Amino acid sequence: MNPKSTQQAIGDASATAFKIMHRGSAKQKLMGMRCKKYIKLACQGVISPEKLPLTPRADHFHGLHTFYQIAIWSQLHDTPELDPVDWGWMHKDNKLHPVTTDIDIALDISHLIDMV
Repeated sequence: MNPKSTQQAIGDASATAFKIMHRGSAKQKLMGMRCKKYIKLACQGVISPEKLPLTPRADHFHGLHTFYQIAIWSQLHDTPELDPVDWGWMHKDNKLHPVTTDIDIALDISHLIDMV
């Protein structure tokens, strides 16, 4: 673990790890893998969301959370103080909570409703 890693480098490494965990190659795209798995599960009749690969942004934040926790738990003295907000955490109710994604979960169709 390199304590001077950037958020982008950690996110990229996390994506590669998740691709391999889901029996893919490093060159595949997570959304493509997710779509194929979704279709396979749909053909079996049961879609279990926990069996789907993470979305790219959820994977990115999972990597940031993991890096931050390891850095704190291992007390990397060579590392400048890490701000948890920079590593995928948010302050809420005086506690740290993980950010799961930074994009909308569903499409914003409000503009379509206005057209009707």
